[in-house]
Amino acid sequence: MSEAIKFVLKGERDYVQGTSVFNALVDVASKRGFKSGTLSMSLKRMLVGTCCVVEQRASEADDAVIAKFTDDDGTALSLVITDSRPEEAPVREPFDEDVACKGSTLCGESIFLKNPKHDDLIELVVSLCKKMHINTVSSTKKWIFSRYEGKVPLARPERIEIQIRKKVGTKLTCSDVIFDGVKVADLFFS
Repeated sequence: MSEAIKFVLKGERDYVQGTSVFNALVDVASKRGFKSGTLSMSLKRMLVGTCCVVEQRASEADDAVIAKFTDDDGTALSLVITDSRPEEAPVREPFDEDVACKGSTLCGESIFLKNPKHDDLIELVVSLCKKMHINTVSSTKKWIFSRYEGKVPLARPERIEIQIRKKVGTKLTCSDVIFDGVKVADLFFS
């Protein structure tokens, strides 16, 4: 079973933002009966085209994105994104990570935000994590959200904390995503 998805490009990016992919996959899974549980999602390569196809099947080596949803009752749903075609004039949407992160506080290899205002929680979490990486790991590297392992859907917290837990130089990091004192996900950047 496949479904076509058309993404918008955010800000000045020349690729589909990983948070847009996350939200699209959660939406498709919801339409197919997924309510809540966990998501294991890997962005294996950037989507430079905005016209994509989501398929419900086991992953293959050439898939751009692979996702496995596991419902609270243990039922699994595997989705992949297989196709990415560019458009002549892709739709663009303004996006400013600094505005999304407004009010956040850096402390060592952690970042905190109380009473988040940004509507899209995964977009906010990834923006906070990227800000932390730029300020504490490397300001010259182009940090890319590459993997998510955690709860879905995300419930709006009063406080978000993100802590770098592991890093391999400036090649790969794994960060804990903590909502109101409870770990909800691992977020990987490369």
